[in-house]
Amino acid sequence: MNSPIDATEPDTPAEAAQAHIERAAQALREGRHDAATKALQTAAALGNADAMYRLGHARLFGLWACEAQTAEARQILQRAADLGSAAADLQLACLALSDLLPETGSAIAARHLQQACARQHPLAQRITAMLLASQGRHREASALLAAAHAAGDPVAGALLARRLHLGIGIEADPQAADAIRQPLRAMGVPVYLDERAEADESGEQPTVDGIDFPHIPANAGPDEAQVIVQRLFRREDCLYLILCGTPHLRASQVVDPATGTLTRMGLRSSDGMNFDTMLEDAWLRHLQMRMAAAAGLPLSHAEPLVLLHYAPGQEYRPHRDYLPDSDPSLTQATPGSAIGAGNRAATTVVYLNEVSEGGETDFPELGQRVRPQAGYAASWRNLHRSGIRDPRSLHTGMPVITGEKWLSTLWIRERPLRAW
Repeated sequence: MNSPIDATEPDTPAEAAQAHIERAAQALREGRHDAATKALQTAAALGNADAMYRLGHARLFGLWACEAQTAEARQILQRAADLGSAAADLQLACLALSDLLPETGSAIAARHLQQACARQHPLAQRITAMLLASQGRHREASALLAAAHAAGDPVAGALLARRLHLGIGIEADPQAADAIRQPLRAMGVPVYLDERAEADESGEQPTVDGIDFPHIPANAGPDEAQVIVQRLFRREDCLYLILCGTPHLRASQVVDPATGTLTRMGLRSSDGMNFDTMLEDAWLRHLQMRMAAAAGLPLSHAEPLVLLHYAPGQEYRPHRDYLPDSDPSLTQATPGSAIGAGNRAATTVVYLNEVSEGGETDFPELGQRVRPQAGYAASWRNLHRSGIRDPRSLHTGMPVITGEKWLSTLWIRERPLRAW
C-alpha cells in the first residue's frame, strides 16, 4: 500500500517534469535563480520541451543573473525544438537571420518557421502569412491569419480585418471585419489604419511546395551628401510594424550631447519605442535586414529598430543622427567588435503611412525634402567614408499639420553592435 507521501508523487515523467517547472516558477518569483535553473534542468532531462526552451531563452538573453552565451543557447534551443517546442523553432528562425553566426540563412530560418507553423503556433502562423503574402500567395496567407486570430493573436486579427474589409485573399466581408475590429480597438490596437489595397494584393500566385524569405539584393547604399528614396515595404508590412510596436509606445527620448544619456527634450515631441531583441520575431528581423541593406550595411551593425508616432503639431527639430563623443557606446566592446561599434554611419527611415499634411523630412544642407508615403524609405550617411562626422546630414522632421505620422528608424553603426 502506498504511503500518503507516495500518493502525492507524480505518476509519470511528464507529471514529474511539470512539477519541476512549477518549482522553477516559484523560485523565480522568490529571486532564487540557481534553484530555478536546476529545477528546469531536471524537467528538461525528463524530456520536457518547454523547460528546455526556457533554459535556452534565458541563456540567449542573459536572464536570471547568467551571462548571455549565444552559441550555447542555440544548442539548447535546438534540443528544445527537437523535443517539439514551437517557441524554440521561432527563436531559432530569428537566430538564422544573422550575418554574424555560422550556419545561418533564410532557408534555415524558413525551415524552423515551417516546423513551428506545423505545430500550430499562432505567431508562426502570422509570420508565415506575411511571408506568403510577400510572394502573392494571399489565400494561404489569409487562411493562416484566420487560424492565428482564432488562437487569440491580436496582430493577426487586425491584419485579417484589413483583408476581410478589402477582400484580399478572402471574400470581402466588411461586417466580419468590423466584428474583429471592435474588441481589438477596445484593447488599443490601431485597426483603423490603411484602407487601401495595393496592386500586388489583387492577384494570386499559385501554391508551391515550401517557403522562403524574399531575397534582399546587395546594395552599396547612399553616397555622401545623398538621400536615396525607394519603396521598401508593402502596406501590410507597415501595418505589421505598427501593430507590433504600439503596445510599447512611450514619450520619445534623445541622446543628451553633454552626457551621452537618453533624456526627454523639447527637440523631439513624438512617442516611440525600441524593438529590443526580445521583442523581435523573424518577420521583424527580415524587415530590418531590408532597411540595413538599403544603407549598404549589415543588420549586425544596427541599433534596435525604433517605431515613432507623431500626432498633429509634433515634430523632430533640426538635428544630426551621429552621436557625441560623450556617448560610451562608441568605444564600448561589443560581441562583434572589441573596439566598439563606433558612430552611426547611416540611417534608414521607412514611412508607414501617408500624412494628410506636413510630416516631411527636410535636409536643408542638401536641398532635399522627402514626403511621407507608406512603404517608402529614405537612407543617408551621417559620416564621411573616412568616419568623420558629416554636418550636411542635418535634417528635420517637419511638424504634422493634419493627420498622423508613423515612422520606423534604423540607425546603423560603423561596426557590429548586436550579438547576432
